[in-house]
Amino acid sequence: MNTIYNGIRAVLGLGKPQSDCSRKYELDNLKWEISIPENFQEVTAEQWSSITEKGEQAIEKSSAEPIGSRPEILFVYKADDANFLEASWRPYDVVLEGNYKDACARECQTLLQAFKTELPQARVESAATEVMVSGLDFQLFNLSAIYPNGMTVNSLMYYRLCGDFELLINLMYVNPEYGWQMLQMLNASAFETVEMLV
Repeated sequence: MNTIYNGIRAVLGLGKPQSDCSRKYELDNLKWEISIPENFQEVTAEQWSSITEKGEQAIEKSSAEPIGSRPEILFVYKADDANFLEASWRPYDVVLEGNYKDACARECQTLLQAFKTELPQARVESAATEVMVSGLDFQLFNLSAIYPNGMTVNSLMYYRLCGDFELLINLMYVNPEYGWQMLQMLNASAFETVEMLV
């Protein structure tokens, strides 16, 4: 039960991209290039673990099931202390875990319930859809927690099965300007066309 939990852990524990720093990531047959603006700082694995720990506990409490193994982090960047861009991956065995889209739909419902349980003072809205990023189809689960004081915590979770592994990209933000900037970064990123991914 950890398909898209990685992004939600941070949420519960909580202008135009300048293209100043281009990063390339390779994972098996997946090659991905994304430009990270200078106003985003890299977050270490240790820092990210401490940020997501509270959210993990909330999900386990809400679902009454252990989270399981953590996805492998490709990178985490932040702007201020409440806006994060995180990418990770994990092996996915269709024989053991079943149909990917069905598993994701179940987990989205579990996450929605965790949000509602752990954030009773907030109005929680959600939507699930499919979107295209750099020519590849992704599942997208959008969760928003709207607080009485007007603050909104947004989490956009993109996920895709790539052969025998799952790619997860999470955008978590409170500041809409940073949210827009992260969306621009993601939409301008490039995946090398690999037959197994199309």
